[in-house]
Amino acid sequence: MGVGRSVWESGLRLISYLEEEHLESLQGAKVLELGTGTGIVGISVASMGADVLVTDREEKLLDLVEKNVASNQESIETGGGKVSTKIMDWANRSTTSQVALTCGPFDYIIASDILYSSSSHVHLVETLWQCTSIDTKVLIAYPSRDLEWEVRGKDGDPVPPDKRCHHKFMGYTEERFKTEVVNYYPPTEPRRGNKGYSVYIMQMLLK
Repeated sequence: MGVGRSVWESGLRLISYLEEEHLESLQGAKVLELGTGTGIVGISVASMGADVLVTDREEKLLDLVEKNVASNQESIETGGGKVSTKIMDWANRSTTSQVALTCGPFDYIIASDILYSSSSHVHLVETLWQCTSIDTKVLIAYPSRDLEWEVRGKDGDPVPPDKRCHHKFMGYTEERFKTEVVNYYPPTEPRRGNKGYSVYIMQMLLK
């Protein structure tokens, strides 16, 4: 399950941002989380009063999420929210279409630390396009390493900025989405899951 079992700094920062800036509008909102991992972000947002659908491509990860939901059920119910889970593979159009058609429209789509693999960007942007309506706010938290990732290629030579991970993703989004960085968190003390990277919160809206 790899990175999906870890709690990353980007997720914690996204929780803080949503609580600071969107707490009121999240109450009763329909939220889709992509690449949920442990489920900590979705569970926290449900505790703020949202109806959250958490998704990932691996059934084993969703089993872990469901255990974490059960452990936090009291907090979720107290907050007035709800969490449900669904398999969603961005590369599998049938699963993404099913979520968009049967579970949407969504007020928010949220995700954290999902830009690290540029090979997934085309499918990710297509998934966002399918699941986003004109009123949907997309919020993605990503660490500063995504600005630096792939700085050196396999042969050790520097990779031009337009070939790096974050820049590749932005290139795929520009035709369909307006994007802006809405918050920035400076680095914290290094610990497991965080090597002192700063975190950016990006908002995406349909053009």
